[in-house]
Amino acid sequence: MADSRTQQPSSYALQYNNGTPIRLKDFSGLLTSSQILVNDTENFIKRNRILSLEYNEVVLTLPFPLAEPAKKLFEGAMNGTLTSVFTTISRLDQQSNQIQSYELGNCEILEIAFPTLNASSKDAGFASIRLKPEHIDLTLGNNSRVTLPTNTGKIKAFVSSNYEFEIDTISNSNKISKVSPVTIIPHLNSNRDLKNNLDFIEFKSIEITLSESEINNADWQSWLNDFVKNQQKEGRNGVLKYLTADFKTSLLEISVFNLFIISTLFHNDSQLAKITIELMFDFATITGKTTTPEGNAIRSNPEIKLSGLEIIPPDLEITTKK
Repeated sequence: MADSRTQQPSSYALQYNNGTPIRLKDFSGLLTSSQILVNDTENFIKRNRILSLEYNEVVLTLPFPLAEPAKKLFEGAMNGTLTSVFTTISRLDQQSNQIQSYELGNCEILEIAFPTLNASSKDAGFASIRLKPEHIDLTLGNNSRVTLPTNTGKIKAFVSSNYEFEIDTISNSNKISKVSPVTIIPHLNSNRDLKNNLDFIEFKSIEITLSESEINNADWQSWLNDFVKNQQKEGRNGVLKYLTADFKTSLLEISVFNLFIISTLFHNDSQLAKITIELMFDFATITGKTTTPEGNAIRSNPEIKLSGLEIIPPDLEITTKK
């Protein structure tokens, strides 16, 4: 006897602020829970009541390169013009008909992240966005067809080894073997009633890894000595390029401004001597977009441990626009 519970394969679409639907790779955290109020027992029976509902943070995983609506969403989070969105996740059948939808109301944008990069990887790279909805509504679909952007075949899925990280004055920066995700976190004022409730934008530090032998040149030695001896008087700019499979075309470029070394770690990886360098920067933009973030931009401010002493650097907040 066939199992009547067998489900057909599904796909998902994402739509924000009633814009154009785009493909959604995956999502997690779509959880609604309740706080229970227990009334006094009556005749030995405990009476439960729902006091309130709580909605979990939701993480959306997006195909890369980003579709144009997703790209605009990421740009808005990076420059501070977009801090919350109304989001709909649709579950589709094999013919792209809507089976059901999840409406996430007034979602605060908690974090956006671009793909992790690894020169030895053959896996596809994905972007992600983390949201905090004020409420979640589940509705059955009306079986209407959801039209998604079609891929003409000219643009294939991004592979996480297809990248270049160009850094000013570093001639062999193309030897960088790993780059952690570029991650941006908008921070909002506690008063959500303000017209502009953005407090500041945090650009998280990134980690790069390369073979120890690759830093034995004048470019790297100058920068590393500047970090150790001079505490770096000036930073460097860079461009992170996400490339097609032939490495000839940029799918997306991110410009990072005022890169500083904040830590170095020498280690062994599969019997190869490696160095991991943590870099912080003032802000980043998608290349071609010269607008700096609204309000304040702030670098990550990690604790640095040196020779057993814990050194907490002073605040490095900079004002980019008033």
